[in-house]
Amino acid sequence: MQCPWEPERNLAGAEDAITAFWARNRKYKIEDTIEVEGEHRCQWCCKFSETLHGHKIHCSKCTQRPRGRALADKTTRVAIRLKRARLAKLKAPVRMGHYRLKCVFDFTYLGHFFQADGDVIRAVEIRLGKAWTKFTQLRNIWDSSILSRWRKLDLYQSGVLSTLTHCHEVWRLNKQVMKMLGGFNAKCLSVITGKSIRDERVQPSVDLIRLLRVRRLRWLGHILRLDDERLLRRTMMASMQQPYPEGSILMDAPPHDSWADLERLAGCDNDNGGHGGENHREWSEMVRNFENDYVE
Repeated sequence: MQCPWEPERNLAGAEDAITAFWARNRKYKIEDTIEVEGEHRCQWCCKFSETLHGHKIHCSKCTQRPRGRALADKTTRVAIRLKRARLAKLKAPVRMGHYRLKCVFDFTYLGHFFQADGDVIRAVEIRLGKAWTKFTQLRNIWDSSILSRWRKLDLYQSGVLSTLTHCHEVWRLNKQVMKMLGGFNAKCLSVITGKSIRDERVQPSVDLIRLLRVRRLRWLGHILRLDDERLLRRTMMASMQQPYPEGSILMDAPPHDSWADLERLAGCDNDNGGHGGENHREWSEMVRNFENDYVE
């Protein structure tokens, strides 16, 4: 078989001819991958294999294969964060009256980690680190032959997950964050139950993601029933506009056209004045149905 492929070094000096070729053949696109039936060519290094089996083995080990990552390398992200922190200190000072405020890139407030660039992952990573420290401190409990599995799972929720989920209401619970939380939960549960990490990820003994989403939905109802003057309610209504960002507190809210629709579902009795919490059965029923029907 005559090979139509040429190494790039053999085309040196033919740049003009190549440009003319693409200009004459508009039906082809330069970014497309052109395959010839019967050939087993690596799409990254263009090496040919005699058999399909050999081709698959080569592709799995090809040194030029792009190594895609969902997240940037941790060391790189730390270096970027430190650089931004140094730049934040060089900014012009901010004053409140006669007091000069310190310029910082990140800080902790009420146990939640804030970062100036709006990175929503860093706060979750910090909580994961704290929760893992707590989990390892309780290793004698997980290894106990006296405590039952169900008692261990109760202690896991009260001792470890309570540390992990602090301030989870303000997290951006997107796919990336849920993947991180699901992996951590499965890793811990596999130690407690003896099952594989994969089994605990597919069918967890304690469904952390379901637990968080139900809690957030219930918490949303409490916020909607607050008085109009409450700062927390005003802030949420001012910052959340449709279409809502992925993973926001409103990710599991029922279909609605306006805030007034959600307020009625949450039990806000505007006709009688105020946002009382006496009549929120419809919202509670909706939360229970979501919890029973939840599928990740």
